[in-house]
Amino acid sequence: MHRARESVIVCMIAVSLLCEMYFHYIRNTDVVYTHLFYIPILLAAVWFGYYSVLVAGLLGVTHIYIGIIQNDYIPATFRVALMVTVALVVSYVMEWKCLVDEDIESIKKQTTQTVETLRELTFTLIRNE
Repeated sequence: MHRARESVIVCMIAVSLLCEMYFHYIRNTDVVYTHLFYIPILLAAVWFGYYSVLVAGLLGVTHIYIGIIQNDYIPATFRVALMVTVALVVSYVMEWKCLVDEDIESIKKQTTQTVETLRELTFTLIRNE
C-alpha cells in the first residue's frame, strides 16, 4: 500500500512537471495549470504528512526557475508560497486528526473497561442479595 501511494505521488509529480515544461516554458502560460500541482501536494500531505512540503518545494523550485527564465518570477513566487502554506496546513490538520483518533480509541478502551467493571459489580450485588 505504501509503495502504491509513493508511485501515485511520483506519477503526479511527473505529470505536473510535464505541464510546467509545456505550459509555462513552451506556451508561456503560468496560471491555470498550476492548480494541478495541488493534487500531488494534497495527496502527499494526507498520506505522508510534512513530506508534502518537499513535494511543494520541488514543484515550486521548478516553477520559480522557469519563471526566472521567462522573466516573470514574482507571481510564481507567490503561487509557490501558497503551495507550501497549503502543504503545511493540511499536514498539520492530518497530524491533529491522528492525535484525535488516538484519543478516541483510548476513550473507547476506557469506556469498555468501565462498562465491564460495572457489569461485574452489578452481578456481584445481584448474587449477594
